[in-house]
Amino acid sequence: MEIEKIYEKYKKVLMNIAVRIVANENDAEDIIQTAFLKLSQKHIKNEKQALSYLMKTVIGRAKNKKYRNTPVLITKPAVSNSDPERQMLDQELKDVIKNAIGRLQYKERVILIMKKYEGFSHKEISEILNIKEGTVRVLLYRGMRKLEKMLLPYIKGGEEWKRI
Repeated sequence: MEIEKIYEKYKKVLMNIAVRIVANENDAEDIIQTAFLKLSQKHIKNEKQALSYLMKTVIGRAKNKKYRNTPVLITKPAVSNSDPERQMLDQELKDVIKNAIGRLQYKERVILIMKKYEGFSHKEISEILNIKEGTVRVLLYRGMRKLEKMLLPYIKGGEEWKRI
C-alpha cells in the first residue's frame, strides 16, 4: 500500500470533512497531515482499512474540544447571478444554513456532512465511525429534522420546504 497514492486519492474528501467540522483551513490541513503521519506509522494492509483509519483519525482530531463548537463551512458554489439583491439573499440563506448545521449535535453534524456533502453511504459511515448502521440512520434523521425546524421560517415562510 502506497501512502502517496492514498494521499492523492483521499486528501480532498478528508480536507472537505475536516474544514466543515473545524471551520478553518489551516487547522484542517494540520489535522490531515497528522492523520497521514499516523497512517505511515501503522501496518495497514489495504486501501479500505487505510481510508477507515484516516476518517476516524480526522474526525477524532476534529472532535477535539478546541474545535467542538465551531460553525460548519458550506463550500458548495452558489449559482452565479448578476442581481445584487439575489446574491445578498443567497449569502444570507447560506449563512443561516451554516449556522443551523453548526448548532447540531456533534455526531449529527459529522454524519450529515459525510452523507449529504461527501456522499458516503450509511454503511460506510457506520464502519468509519464504528457505530451501528441503524444509529447512523437515526442520527441523520434527527439532524435533518432539527435542520428542518431551524430553517423552515427562512424558506418562504415554510411553504416550499422540501425534505433534503
